[in-house]
Amino acid sequence: MEFFEPARKLYSAFGFKICEPFGSYAEDPNSVFMTRYISDERA
Repeated sequence: MEFFEPARKLYSAFGFKICEPFGSYAEDPNSVFMTRYISDERA
């Protein structure tokens, strides 16, 4: 929803990137999944 665009922009400003659903979550047109690495050490 456009209503949540400011929240998505805020998360993006702090390094979060859109990703695929994780865990037991499924694709949903009302959801955006985001993730962020907290360290530069990526194994």
